[in-house]
Amino acid sequence: WLPPTAHDQVQSELRKYLHQVMVIEWPLMQVGSKIDGEGDKLIDNIGNHLLGFSQKATDSERLVLRDMLASIKALYSARQQRISMSYSALSSEIWLVIVIGTLLTIGINFLFGINFYLHGVTVSATALMASSMIFLLLTLDRLFQGEFVVEPGALQSVETI
Repeated sequence: WLPPTAHDQVQSELRKYLHQVMVIEWPLMQVGSKIDGEGDKLIDNIGNHLLGFSQKATDSERLVLRDMLASIKALYSARQQRISMSYSALSSEIWLVIVIGTLLTIGINFLFGINFYLHGVTVSATALMASSMIFLLLTLDRLFQGEFVVEPGALQSVETI
């Protein structure tokens, strides 16, 4: 329902933003590089176009614009969260606690005086569980790097609309 000029401007800025994220930022996140503020500027431009139209809008159009601006704010927040997650990783202190806790858990199993067969099953199950959790932590520690990563598939599907 936006006027054609405002609609075209917002749509053009959205396409630029999608291109910025998928072509420029996503590869940088995959290697752990710093992301610049170009995407923030594009989101600001979208908001400014919508705010510029609000001067001439009717009351009902202002309600829709308010919701659109709330969506722009949510987009900005999601962007900040995505960038923050691309930099984050578990600290060495947490890894130390995980390793010590795992070794203690497996070691304590050796203290139980039970049947050898049952003891072997218990220690094996505990070791399997601990190694599976460590594998998951290693795999999911960096969301944008490695074999199991967050892909920009949702953004690519939006781009085709």
